[in-house]
Amino acid sequence: VVVIDGLRRLGFEFEADEANAFVHLWRYVGWLMGTEADLLPESEHEGLALGDLILMTQEPPDDDSRALTKALLD
Repeated sequence: VVVIDGLRRLGFEFEADEANAFVHLWRYVGWLMGTEADLLPESEHEGLALGDLILMTQEPPDDDSRALTKALLD
């Protein structure tokens, strides 16, 4: 759903069924990769709720994450 949100911010428009089809595709990809089923959203709404939960429980960046980000950008 992060990709859908980003594209919407760039001006792309999606119908609800298109967005949910995109989520369904990536749910399948996640399943093929062995991702735990509870972590695979079934709809855009569910994906947004999961993303909010992740953001609420994520710690702020530490020195290691800042170093990794700098290395990737360099």
